Amino acid sequence: MDLSSWKLTLSTSGTLVQEINISRPGNWQGEYRREERNVGAEFVAQVLKRADELDFWNLKVETDSIVTDMPSLRLAIRSGDKSRVFAPESVTFHAYDGNENARRFVELWKLIHSRAPFPDD
Repeated sequence: MDLSSWKLTLSTSGTLVQEINISRPGNWQGEYRREERNVGAEFVAQVLKRADELDFWNLKVETDSIVTDMPSLRLAIRSGDKSRVFAPESVTFHAYDGNENARRFVELWKLIHSRAPFPDD
C-alpha cells in the first residue's frame, strides 16, 4: 500500500515542481522530496489547449455514488482570466465506469502527470 502524496506545480515558463511526501512499506516514517525540471512552455500550452478542448472550465462530474478508497485528485488551473479548482469525488472509479466527464478530467490529469518524476522515477 502506498500512502504517498504529492503536489505538482507547473508554471507558464514550463518549470515543473513536485513536492512529495513518501509513505510506503519500509518507509512509513515518511520522507520529503522536492523534484524540479523544465518541461517547456510548449507543454504548458499543450495542457491549456487540452483543458479548453475538454471544457475543463465547465466540467461537472455528477454521480450517484462515492467510492471512499480511491485516490483523491485535484486540479487547479489558471489561464488568463480563467481560474478553476476542481476535485471530483471518486473520479478515477467513475471514469473507468464510463462517466464521460470523469474520463475527461482523468485525461487532463494524466497529461499533466505524465511529466512528473514521482512516482514513476
